[in-house]
Amino acid sequence: MNWFNILKLRGDVNISTDHHPMYYETGHPQFKYVAGQYMPEHPRPHLSHSVNVYLGGVRRILEIKYQMEHGRKPTERELEEAVKETIIHEAGHAAHHHIEPDRFTMENMESRTPKDAFEEELIAFTVQYKDRIYEIYQSLSQHPNAAMEAKIFAPAIKWAEKVVPNDYNYRRLFGNKWGMDLVYAARNKVLLLYLQSVKTSSDLGVFTDLTMSQVPKSKKEAVEMFGPKNEEFARSLRLPAVKRSW
Repeated sequence: MNWFNILKLRGDVNISTDHHPMYYETGHPQFKYVAGQYMPEHPRPHLSHSVNVYLGGVRRILEIKYQMEHGRKPTERELEEAVKETIIHEAGHAAHHHIEPDRFTMENMESRTPKDAFEEELIAFTVQYKDRIYEIYQSLSQHPNAAMEAKIFAPAIKWAEKVVPNDYNYRRLFGNKWGMDLVYAARNKVLLLYLQSVKTSSDLGVFTDLTMSQVPKSKKEAVEMFGPKNEEFARSLRLPAVKRSW
């Protein structure tokens, strides 16, 4: 791992080789594997208002993910990127704390609802992934503090995985990406294009269509929805050429 690539991002960041944070009172682990944690308040003053990164946790979580998705261990370069993304994610929590400090007091953190936890992770994952919509939705659905509320994204995740299956291989549309990196890039793009194109209305206003009720049923419909600029990408999706009538 190239430490210069990591440390040049460092602000109020504490990096350890642990797999997880410890309970201050008992010295026992809080969770089996944790990549990072933002601490607005901590019994040890130097850890308050800081981002903590657990390299052992980052590595183990990444190894499990890459074994499932790629059938291999992550490279050192991929581990570097995961550490940087962990710092960015936790910085999202820190920014949220700066905007709503009362929300992150120890008392309020202990009484927060599943909806509160979901909103906090939504902000952090949006800071981390920006417009990588599929990765935001998927990460929320897998996060223990957000999964319950993130069920609202299940139709979007399911549709993206249907039209961009794991064997998607249109590499020329995404530069030098390949494997699951290519698949994720295509799923991010198809969801972004759909959510930009389709809105749903109610008495409360106009909203993004997370029910996926108006998805294109054919390559022809996808071209019409996403526009001429995205025609080649629309035709690369796993859709029939024209809408089936049966």
